[in-house]
Amino acid sequence: MKSKRLNFIFLLITFIVMAYLVFTRVGFIYGILSIILMIIYFIVSNRYIYYILKANLAAKTNDNKIILNYFEKAYKCKGCPNGTKISYSFLLLKNGRVDEAFKLLNELKINTFEKTERARVDMNLSIAYYLKGDLTKAISILENLKESFKNSVLYGNLGALYIDERDYNKALKFCEEAYEYNDKDIGIVDNLATVHLELKNYEKSEKYFIELMELNPKDPNCYFSFGRLEEELGNKDKALELYETSLKKEPNFFSKFNREEALNRIKSITVNNE
Repeated sequence: MKSKRLNFIFLLITFIVMAYLVFTRVGFIYGILSIILMIIYFIVSNRYIYYILKANLAAKTNDNKIILNYFEKAYKCKGCPNGTKISYSFLLLKNGRVDEAFKLLNELKINTFEKTERARVDMNLSIAYYLKGDLTKAISILENLKESFKNSVLYGNLGALYIDERDYNKALKFCEEAYEYNDKDIGIVDNLATVHLELKNYEKSEKYFIELMELNPKDPNCYFSFGRLEEELGNKDKALELYETSLKKEPNFFSKFNREEALNRIKSITVNNE
């Protein structure tokens, strides 16, 4: 980010100096023409900015295809920065284009040197491996990254992968560390509630699920897992309400929500209540 700011300042100073020289040495008309030409050059050489602005406007409509289309155009522009390319890779993952994202991320892995951007590359690459079915590699990438970089996304993603690995004692230790790092992050609180559920620590699990609901999660699996807990505790009506709520939520590409299982649990509770 610092280098980008310095480049912009250098470009601005160059622009001002050139405009001054043309105005003083050549004249007003040629000065105006030179400014117009420099503006055109700037727009053409940085037209990825135009596409990113269009993508940001499209984000208000939540139309992923349009947003992805603008990011793809920005990515193809000469001079497109790595930060934009990393965002594009994440959008590719969200839209199921995993192989394209995987190829791009491996290219970025070689050509990205700024610490925060390298961390974003690794986190996206971990997701790509997970979506390709390589859980071990997905975990390994985040474990190596954690030695030099930490944020809530990393804690949330790695905790979820440990739970998928079904080593719940290891997952619990890590999720507790994550909770100490940020006890208001939805993914982190969800992981801690879930791992206690899997370990049958129902009282602690309920405590964290209540905290999770206060954060208003969007992932349907949060409500489904809480429903599982309430069903285990014998609170069938509460479980039924949570399962029904889960069906009203839209799962994202990373969600583990199983709609069919939720429907089956609703059916089972309803039949047994008749």
